[in-house]
Amino acid sequence: IDFKSWDLQLDKHLSRAWSRDSDGSTLTKKEEWEIDLAKLDIRYVIAHGTYGTVYRGVYDTQDVAVKVLDWGEDGIATVAEAAALRASFRQEVAVWHKLDHPNVTKFIGASMGTSNLKIPTKDGISENNNSLPARACCVVVEYLPGGTLKNFLIRNRRKKLAFKVVIQIALDLSRGLSASDTFDCNDIGDCYLQNLRPEIPRCCPSSLASIMRKCWDAHPERRPDMDEVVRLLEAVDTSKGGGMIPDDQARGCFCFTARGP
Repeated sequence: IDFKSWDLQLDKHLSRAWSRDSDGSTLTKKEEWEIDLAKLDIRYVIAHGTYGTVYRGVYDTQDVAVKVLDWGEDGIATVAEAAALRASFRQEVAVWHKLDHPNVTKFIGASMGTSNLKIPTKDGISENNNSLPARACCVVVEYLPGGTLKNFLIRNRRKKLAFKVVIQIALDLSRGLSASDTFDCNDIGDCYLQNLRPEIPRCCPSSLASIMRKCWDAHPERRPDMDEVVRLLEAVDTSKGGGMIPDDQARGCFCFTARGP
């Protein structure tokens, strides 16, 4: 499942395909991943995005994050494009719905419409929101109080992360990617096409540097898959900082120090 590609590339179009199912002109079978909006209680805004807003809420007694997508004002997709996107989305969601892995955000469900969705106003009162376009929809996932990896790195940008923490983060990401079993080369874009590679600082332990070089090898057949990356990371010795050069001998390096403003 290519979550990043789905989020960035399909967000603007999916509801156009959904609206053809929810406009009342045809009756469609309810998918097992479709949620009952009557059980969804949206509490407050967590973040605003390009194509919608993320709220914290409760679905059937479970804490959740709710992404309400309005898709912007772009042009309407063609019938063929809508059909392809609908089929692709249903396939992605069907897999995500059944995926249960500790390193993958748990998908709760989605709704192909928002007519019964109650959005809280600025004064905290929830009411049916008629300002959302008819094509709007929502996606519900488990709420993770720790936030995103980006949030964590920003919070810790003033200090160097322990080598053991860095390896644990890398393991969590690798295990999640291994479970999803997909990767899109478009995710690395120009970096791949221009053969760009970050400089490995002097302070970086050789065990981690070796894994990094394997992963960015210019020849695809030489790169390890995520299962192998997990095994390589699990074999890294994190005792005594993994052989990392002490602070008084070198400045922090990008591998272990979160970048921020």
